[in-house]
Amino acid sequence: MPIIRERNYISMFEVRYFAKAASLILIIAVVAGGSGVSLAASSALPGDKLYGIKVNVNESIEDSFARTTEAKVIVQSKKVERRLVEAQTLDKENKLSPEIQNIVEKKLEEHIDKLTEDIDDLRAEGNLELALETTSNLTPVLEAHKEILQDKEELLLQRAPVAVKSRQVVDAPTTHSP
Repeated sequence: MPIIRERNYISMFEVRYFAKAASLILIIAVVAGGSGVSLAASSALPGDKLYGIKVNVNESIEDSFARTTEAKVIVQSKKVERRLVEAQTLDKENKLSPEIQNIVEKKLEEHIDKLTEDIDDLRAEGNLELALETTSNLTPVLEAHKEILQDKEELLLQRAPVAVKSRQVVDAPTTHSP
């Protein structure tokens, strides 16, 4: 009959195996959790809590994969269109407050500046066809969405004097006759 001994120790093989398995599980959990947050952030709008992740993390990753000038132009064009669609969505939902409009306009300006630089680089590289195509595709999109931001700004300017006047009426001191 074989002799069975009780072990009072854990072998190094078991510790290494457990450590590797635990590390792998942890990595999978972090990647899956991070991917979930990143995926949820992709539909965030300005003013949402995940919007910073969308703009600062997701779009930075997009930028890092754009190695050529052509790819950079495509990425920046998509960002410009994305900001315009966000503004349009917020406008339709009546959530385009002056603060959020300012955020959208600031980001839009950054993307347009970067896109302009990239288009200039395309021209310098001699890729005039893509530079012209990008410019001609983006111009009508900018014009269509520009009206949304301008209309909202004009509406806010029109409402501001009314709000000020109504506040003055409400805050005006009242005199009571004895």
